[in-house]
Amino acid sequence: MRSRLTWIFNCADTFSGNPKWLFLYVVHHRPDIEAVWVTDSKPTVHFVRSLGFRAELLTSRRGKNLQQRAGVFVVNQVKERIPPEMSGILLLNLWHGVGVKAIERKLTQGRLQARIARKYIENNKVYHDTMSFLVTSPAMEAHFREQVGLDDEQLIRGGYPQNVYARLYGRYSSFDHDLRARHGLSSDARIAVYAPTYRTEHRGESFLRAAFPDPERLIRVLRETNTLLILKMHPSMAKDPGFVHLRERFGDEPNLRFWDNRDDIYEIFGDVDLGIVDYSSIHYDLLAAGVGKFIRYAFDLDDAGVQEHSHDYLSLSAGTLASTFEDLLAALGGDNTVAADERARLADHFWAYDDDDTFTRLVDTALTRSLRDVDLPTLYSFDVFDTVIGRRGIVPVSVFVDIRDRILNARGRFPPEIARDFVRDRQTAENALREMKRKDPELRESRAFEITLADIYRRLAEILDLSADQRDLLMSWEIEAELAATRPLPAEVAHVRALRDAGEHVVFLSDMYLPESVVRELLVKADQSFHDIPLYLSSSTGVQKSTGYLYLHAYHDVGYDHRVWRHTGDNSHADRKAAGALGISTKLLPRRELDTYESALATALGTGDGYRVAGLLHDRRLAASAEGPTPFAFRYVSLFLVPYVLWVLDDAVARGYRTLYFLSRDGHHLKRIADAAIEELGLDLRTRYIFGSRKAWRLASQIDSIDEEFFGEFGTFAGARTVSALAEIAGLSIAEFSAVIPEATAFAPDVRLSQASQAALRAAMSASAVLDAHLLQRAAEERRACVAYLSQEMVFDESFAVVEYWGRGYTQECLKRILSAVSLSTSALPFYYARSIYGSDELCARHNFTSSAFSMLPVEAIFANLDHGTVQGYRHGSGGWEPIVEPRQNDADLHDALESELPEFTREFLRLQLTQPARTRRGLFAFAFDHFRTRPATTPYLTHLAPLRDAVELGGEEREFAPALSVSLFFNYLNRDTRGSVTRSWPMTFARTTGLPRLLLEAQRRYGFRRKLRAIERRAKHRSDNHPATWS
Repeated sequence: MRSRLTWIFNCADTFSGNPKWLFLYVVHHRPDIEAVWVTDSKPTVHFVRSLGFRAELLTSRRGKNLQQRAGVFVVNQVKERIPPEMSGILLLNLWHGVGVKAIERKLTQGRLQARIARKYIENNKVYHDTMSFLVTSPAMEAHFREQVGLDDEQLIRGGYPQNVYARLYGRYSSFDHDLRARHGLSSDARIAVYAPTYRTEHRGESFLRAAFPDPERLIRVLRETNTLLILKMHPSMAKDPGFVHLRERFGDEPNLRFWDNRDDIYEIFGDVDLGIVDYSSIHYDLLAAGVGKFIRYAFDLDDAGVQEHSHDYLSLSAGTLASTFEDLLAALGGDNTVAADERARLADHFWAYDDDDTFTRLVDTALTRSLRDVDLPTLYSFDVFDTVIGRRGIVPVSVFVDIRDRILNARGRFPPEIARDFVRDRQTAENALREMKRKDPELRESRAFEITLADIYRRLAEILDLSADQRDLLMSWEIEAELAATRPLPAEVAHVRALRDAGEHVVFLSDMYLPESVVRELLVKADQSFHDIPLYLSSSTGVQKSTGYLYLHAYHDVGYDHRVWRHTGDNSHADRKAAGALGISTKLLPRRELDTYESALATALGTGDGYRVAGLLHDRRLAASAEGPTPFAFRYVSLFLVPYVLWVLDDAVARGYRTLYFLSRDGHHLKRIADAAIEELGLDLRTRYIFGSRKAWRLASQIDSIDEEFFGEFGTFAGARTVSALAEIAGLSIAEFSAVIPEATAFAPDVRLSQASQAALRAAMSASAVLDAHLLQRAAEERRACVAYLSQEMVFDESFAVVEYWGRGYTQECLKRILSAVSLSTSALPFYYARSIYGSDELCARHNFTSSAFSMLPVEAIFANLDHGTVQGYRHGSGGWEPIVEPRQNDADLHDALESELPEFTREFLRLQLTQPARTRRGLFAFAFDHFRTRPATTPYLTHLAPLRDAVELGGEEREFAPALSVSLFFNYLNRDTRGSVTRSWPMTFARTTGLPRLLLEAQRRYGFRRKLRAIERRAKHRSDNHPATWS
């Protein structure tokens, strides 16, 4: 519980200032009040206690207890930090000097402004609610109202305790005041004080060396005039090299005293004869103490680093004016008396409220004044780029690539090398200019490091020897590219709009080289209501968020008087660290950067369109969970499929096809992509999905004889690895099959056949007339069902094409033969492929998207991930002819993701404003396969593709695309005959393998088991060939 009868006093690490003199009054004249001096300085605590007063360390247990129960905290400045223990205490601010300088809220120059701004940003509400402030005259009341931001309820009118106390109660001594005796000077020696104000910078390396360039001459004049000169440095300038050097060299000089700031110089003001002053408030304190002689040493009045003047210094000061060191030396030999009426004028200006009731008024006010709860607004600031607006290509270089593309298309307007190197040259020109600014010593204090777009293109013109017209054209293209590339970022746009609608104070801050008019246009493009929101732009102000100075510029411009400042942005340094250093509450948004995959895509395409697609993938990555099959479907699978389907649609429209038939199982997802694109583009095309397969059509297509391919290495029996499998495909029992193919009896039905044995049995089957007749009979039966189904599902009297993805083209030939056998197809049958092995012929037209020999196996695995297997044939059901399919296990989550994400990607892709859509689609398609080929062990592939099960060969067994090795699979890996059946991607399998198989794999890599096994096989074969077996 706080008590207003417990007061704590502080003046930094010293026992001085106005708080000290009020402390002395309270201790001696208000015994009802508990008065304790508090500080962070142990020496000061010991010193105050040695004087017989109570003192505590702020960080001590007793100090913290005092802070928690005290009702009044007496200070002489607007405190930067208010400990949590002092929450709810009344701040009695007696200040430390009247004056003519710009201070506190109005300080706009120098290194102190950041510290001062921070304390108001952090504590403004506390100051308004709890601080009472002593003002000494109407002029100073107006001054501090403006400089500190006070209202009438916070004011106390009176004199400064450090001036009033001696007048009412006599001098107080905490140290030996007899300076003349201590320096061995006569009792009539003149005491002069030089106490220069704080400067943020000064001429040369030392302020005091600039002030006293010839200290020996100064000392001669002091001796000649019997003067003791006290040099009192501002605490922040106590380490000035010139002061330290003078003290080391002339520390024993009788006519010089280097003041120890631990001693309160106000205690000896009654002994001062001459004040040597500059712009410090000590000038007016000396006047109030009765000093009548002054020299105004204003040699650096107009220099940078001398704090700003809030009033006219010369008219509000008095004494002999010395503008040079020579003037000072001359003035020391003069009288320097200020006329009584001039002293009275200044006293009235600065001390009109000074009276003998000051102490009583201060105490009564502190005991009775209530704390407040002032309603203050919140200041909301937002970064612009990548916060409320973003580029479609995400990164700035995407804009430069767009300009490069325009240069390439501007035939003859620029030399070829300009386009070739433009992106690099544009970046290096900007970087070089920024480095020049950062290293410019003249900008060290102002921190005006920002550059403009015009600066960049002037630099480019110099480097590339551009004409003025070429330079201006490129600059206009960059502005146009930015205008075209940017789009609103919905979340923060909505946030800004909601704050504005609620009447909140909102501003924009941006580190950006673009002209302000362009940035404003970009903001209005994002939301019309942003047209009048204040915009603080580095290219206009010259200063940046990253240095903190743009925040300071906004702080001063808005006249910061808010409860809190909340800033939102995406840059960890400029929007969080630099803002946080000023006490601004920050919200850091995720950085809008391309990840490795997106960067690889943009680099591979090397165009502005490539960056726009990378931006699409980036946006989806941020909007959705990074885990699960959804991002895999949208970001990875779509690139294998959508470019191909869009080409199919373009080509089909150009060829006049009316209907596209998408063939199962490849066509399931391809059709959904096509339907989304047809709707988005408004195409006059129909699509249908038909069930068909090698299994369903190959035998049915054998009309008069079984063709040679039927028994070939890619034919109907290619996937059969056992006699049982061969018999099943042939439609015979094992006994029937063995009777027709006697060679099969040499093998157990379910034992895996070697590749040579498989080939031998297929050759025997091809030569069997009995099997041939059996298969032709089955073919006729299957063909009747097939034709019935196709007649039900397809319209043959219109122009159409069938869409597959990949194959040799043999399945197409099978369909052509089936349709031709019943006169349903009388011309070349058109099929679309991403790539087919066979080319077009007179019976089959094969439209290929690419001729590149990409491995299509990963896409086949994705197509196979349906909840049913390949079509086995057809049967007549209650609703007509239907395919015969068997249910199978699949990755249902991936399937659902593909169902939703592939059409969604298609729609969003088509909405991109691509400049070269056809080229971009082909580039994306190639990138998808190249990325998988070069980075198959990327996590999304390992997680979602590797476990998918499929049987690529007709009649083959389903197996994972890239399984982790088990011990048995490891030995299959060692075996030449079985190695190919283990996996379709060894890098993926190696990456998935763990445990003992992983150790075996590493041992194989180290010791080469496979190589040694092959050597053993070769030696065994050599012995067998040279020593054939003999039979008895």
